[in-house]
Amino acid sequence: MTPVSSMKLALQILQQSDMARRAASSSAVTQWDHATTSPQTADDLFSVNSQNLNKMKIDLYKRVGEALGVRESDYESFQAYGLALQQAVGQLKLAPNAQLVIAGIEKEIGLDKLGVSLDTVIDAIIDPMGDDNGKLDAALQKQIGMDDDGLYRRR
Repeated sequence: MTPVSSMKLALQILQQSDMARRAASSSAVTQWDHATTSPQTADDLFSVNSQNLNKMKIDLYKRVGEALGVRESDYESFQAYGLALQQAVGQLKLAPNAQLVIAGIEKEIGLDKLGVSLDTVIDAIIDPMGDDNGKLDAALQKQIGMDDDGLYRRR
C-alpha cells in the first residue's frame, strides 16, 4: 500500500467514525449536512451559497432513494445508504431494458439537466470526499449560477 493510499484509508476511517458519532446525536437532515459538506474555511462554513448547495444535494439524494425504493432512514450511515442505492442500480442493470429504465430515472430526478449520471450521484453519497462529489458540486453550482469562488454570476 502506498503512503497516499494509506493516508486516504486512514482519513476514510476517521470520517466514518465521525459520521457514526454524529448520527447518534443528530437529526437526519443535520446528518446529511455533515456528510455531504467539507468546508475548508470559516467563509465556506457560513456561506449562504454553501448552504443552498447542500440543501440541493440533500434533496437530490432523497429523490434518488425514492426513485430506487431505498429509504435513507433504514441505514445507519450514509455510506451504507449509498451502497444500498448502488446495489439497487446493480439489480436494475440486470434487466433487459436497463439503460432505458436508468435513463428514465435520471430524467425523472433531473440528472439529465445537471449533466451527471445516477452512478455519479450514488458515488458522491458513498464517498463525499471523492471525485464524483466534486463533479456533482460543480454541476449544482452551474445550475444555480455560482462561479468557482461560490459567487453568483449573471446568466
